[in-house]
Amino acid sequence: MCLGYQLKGIMLSYLLSTRQEHELIEANNKMKIVDDNLGSIEKEFFATKERLKKEIKETKELSKDKEEKWARDRKTFTDE
Repeated sequence: MCLGYQLKGIMLSYLLSTRQEHELIEANNKMKIVDDNLGSIEKEFFATKERLKKEIKETKELSKDKEEKWARDRKTFTDE
């Protein structure tokens, strides 16, 4: 009878150990997915950031060009 309890204890320990190992594998897989998604999000973020910086620079240059043109036109009209 004592051997039966020891065998049950060993089986319970084995099942618990197997379950913990399975949970660890699942957690590692989830972490890998999260890391992959984070990398994708970061890549998209930096691409968008660079695109927006370029657009802002172009808009500022266009605005400056228009401002200079308006200043020249204004000077032309006031001189006449």
